[in-house]
Amino acid sequence: MGRAGYRTEPRLAPLLRDRLGTTWQGGWSRTVLLRRTAAGLLVLLAAALALSPRAGSTVDVPVVVAARDLAPGAALDLTAVQLQTLPDAVVPDGSAHSVDEVVGRLLAAPLRRGEPITDVRLAGAALARSVAADPDAVSVPVRLSDPDVAALLHPGATVDVVTLGERQDQ
Repeated sequence: MGRAGYRTEPRLAPLLRDRLGTTWQGGWSRTVLLRRTAAGLLVLLAAALALSPRAGSTVDVPVVVAARDLAPGAALDLTAVQLQTLPDAVVPDGSAHSVDEVVGRLLAAPLRRGEPITDVRLAGAALARSVAADPDAVSVPVRLSDPDVAALLHPGATVDVVTLGERQDQ
C-alpha cells in the first residue's frame, strides 16, 4: 500500500474510473476523436427527439377570430371575421367554429385582431346568463353617442334602458 490507503500496484479488476482515465490518456488525437464521437451521438439524439411524435400531441380545430380590432357594438360581417386553425388546447370554451355562427351578431365587448370570438363576447342569451343569475335575463346592445353618459357607467352597474321605436305604438 502506498500513502494514505492508495494502491500503487495495478489491480486485477480495474475500477470504472481507472478505465475511463486510461481511455482519456491516449494523447491529443484520441481525445479529439472521442469528443467528436460524443458530439455526433448527441446530435443524433437531438434529431431523434425532435422528429419523434410527442405524447399528447394536439389536433388543430377551426376557430372564428377577429380579422381586425373591433369596437363594442360592432355588427360582425364577413370582412370583420376570419377562420383560423388553432391547437385544441388553446381554444377557449364557447368559441365559434363557423363564420355563419357569428355573421350578423353584435359585439358586447371589444376584440383585438386574431382574438377568438366566444359566445360571451356577443350580445345575446349566453352573455345575459353569464352576467345575471336570472335565466330570463336579456342583453341588448346600446350605442352611446354622448361620451359624458358613457363615463357614468362602470362594470357591474345596473342599467334600465327605455326607448321608443320609430312609431308611437312601439
